[in-house]
Amino acid sequence: MSYPTTEKLGLNMWIRVLCLFALLLTSLEGALQSHNLKEINQTTSYYLKKSTLTPLARMLFEAYLAQAQNDFAYEMLKEKGSFQGSFVPVSLGIWNLFQPATIISEYEDQYVDPDSSRIAAGIVEKYKARLLKESKGIKNYPVREGPGFWTSDKKPYGMNFGSLMPWHLKKCDQFRCPPIDHKPAFYRKELEALKGHMKGLNLDKLTKINYWAYQADWSEIANTYMDERNTPLELRLKVNATLKTGLSDAMGAAFDAKYAYWIPRPAMLDLEIQPVIQAPTHPSYPSGHSTVGATAKVILTHFFPENKSEWDRLAEESGMSRLWAGIHFPMDHNEGKILGEKVGKQVVSE
Repeated sequence: MSYPTTEKLGLNMWIRVLCLFALLLTSLEGALQSHNLKEINQTTSYYLKKSTLTPLARMLFEAYLAQAQNDFAYEMLKEKGSFQGSFVPVSLGIWNLFQPATIISEYEDQYVDPDSSRIAAGIVEKYKARLLKESKGIKNYPVREGPGFWTSDKKPYGMNFGSLMPWHLKKCDQFRCPPIDHKPAFYRKELEALKGHMKGLNLDKLTKINYWAYQADWSEIANTYMDERNTPLELRLKVNATLKTGLSDAMGAAFDAKYAYWIPRPAMLDLEIQPVIQAPTHPSYPSGHSTVGATAKVILTHFFPENKSEWDRLAEESGMSRLWAGIHFPMDHNEGKILGEKVGKQVVSE
């Protein structure tokens, strides 16, 4: 029997050290890229809040940005074999598609390597063509007037959302909610059920109503979950892109139905209904919160099935908060959930 010499043992030790060093560099590179991505997204989010973009343009920007960042990382990985370079050029390129006259000063003089700039330029051109095509199809839905239809003395919100170009659906009306029964008896039943949901309001429910109305953001919820688990950059990018584009489709689907039917808000039909928060300036059916929440839970369960019960809980709480607040009928919530799940399943099936 022969034994390894001291020289062989020393060589094996150095091989192990080099392998560990390579793994450390890869891990460090991923951590730096994740930091770079998070910093850029926080900066663009800050400028987005200060911008004069329309609600539709803001929603589109977030979807375009997430998808372009994911594409950039994929192209860099395909070409270089690892996540290298900077997310700055592709992120600013997408920003400039929506806000060409606004400069994000934090990155104005920052050096960017030629490969990142080159790859980003190709991706931005692709999405520039998509945005141009999408812009040509954006239009408001026709107004429906008369007894039984939603109305407002303020400018309707989201009348053109249903005309956006979906990322995953064929059209925003692909899974359109069914028409409802306009008979008084149907509405009476819905109103009585709503009053039951509004009974027993307590501090916990009021807190949840305000959270989902003014603070909650599904992307932030997802990113917090990924931060806590040190989710790899590749998966983080994929989740963000899928979630942002999927929720954009969910909003398009919900608002397509809203402005197809123009269903009034509960308080318009029963003066006993006193909403806890101000009702949004768009029709009631279906609930956007319920639709978006159901889509989000399907997408997040697809990527993180170990947390399914929590995604389900959050989605249900989001939709129910609108009933507790008195601004939606139970049918809005129920049909919104069905619609959102259909959208979500379409998204993750690709």
